Amino acid sequence: MGQQFDDPFDVPEWVRIETAFRLGVMKQNGKGHKPKRSPGKKAEDKLDALFSEAVRRRAIERVGGCEKCHRPKFDYQKEDGSVHPAWKQLDCMHCFSRRDKATRWDLDNAAGGCGGCHMWLDAHSMQKEGWFARLLGPSAFDNLRIRNQWSGKKVDVQQLLLDVQQLLLDLGVDVQASLL
Repeated sequence: MGQQFDDPFDVPEWVRIETAFRLGVMKQNGKGHKPKRSPGKKAEDKLDALFSEAVRRRAIERVGGCEKCHRPKFDYQKEDGSVHPAWKQLDCMHCFSRRDKATRWDLDNAAGGCGGCHMWLDAHSMQKEGWFARLLGPSAFDNLRIRNQWSGKKVDVQQLLLDVQQLLLDLGVDVQASLL
């Protein structure tokens, strides 16, 4: 099978390099690398960030904090004098997985919530769907489920980016500042 080593720190350097190379952590020249993101992935990353901000800001507008437990969130001043806004204290919670591109950036599929509620909902999928159904109403939730199951939907990331930027403008956000 191969040479066995009793102490993991006793492994020769060439074995560590060979293992890292096989796992894809190192190039042949022995230097680590980070895979390059395709332009499409970069646009998705930008859309993810703006969408998350829009959902969390919408939660502050709707209920002043977490949309599940209704715990209020407030802006506060940090020790360095900068302000930490309330919306940054929330998570963007998805009903159906972000892996499903058909509803990944669907505003009905997301709500702003505190970290505790986000973790609880992710650990209890049946209760999560029930909570989203009550939040949206039965008809809107059924429509969301249908959109989620429609895997043939081609997502126009650039159009979604424009839509989310418009939503942020409607919420009174300087979109250019959000892109930084």
